[in-house]
Amino acid sequence: MSQETVLKRLWALDAKYGLSIRTQLLVRRRLCRVLSELRHQIQGERQAQIRAARLQLPKNPTPFDQARIKRLEQTAKGHRIHEFVETLRQQIRLGGDLIINQAIYDSLGLDELLVLLNINPADQAWVLEQMGDEPPFFGLVFVPGSENSTSREAQRKEHGPLLEACLSSITEVMRHPDFDPEAVGRRIREKYKGQRLRRVK
Repeated sequence: MSQETVLKRLWALDAKYGLSIRTQLLVRRRLCRVLSELRHQIQGERQAQIRAARLQLPKNPTPFDQARIKRLEQTAKGHRIHEFVETLRQQIRLGGDLIINQAIYDSLGLDELLVLLNINPADQAWVLEQMGDEPPFFGLVFVPGSENSTSREAQRKEHGPLLEACLSSITEVMRHPDFDPEAVGRRIREKYKGQRLRRVK
């Protein structure tokens, strides 16, 4: 199954009425993970193309050689540009929803959040110390390396997929002072239309 198909199915599931808070967070974690993997895959392919272009540069390059390599580098930067822009757009949208609705996830309680975010039991004391007095959801997500810390692969990453999505949204707000931070949350508020999410124990 392609990543595009997986994303479509996950977004469709996220849009369903009556999702429990727990299920919604699990779906969004999966969305964040797929988007992060796709984004880094495209970035990796670009970097590989740039390295390959620079290897073609002779020891004593002429201006013609330098101009040719520069064109190759620009082509590499445009590699899968539409997919990259769309991936980033979805990360910004999802991160904005997570930021605006953080209190929803706080209601799950600290113990359940530790489990849902897959935080290694051996790391929990350190993570709780680092998060200080922050609200549970953001406090856990924003501790570097905490999310999915039971995974060896995740232990090599400073930012988990949830944090990456949140930071993408924050960066977008900072880049555009006239950006409406409430806009990304309107979809979820309209979706529930006053309904209260069911807490899962």
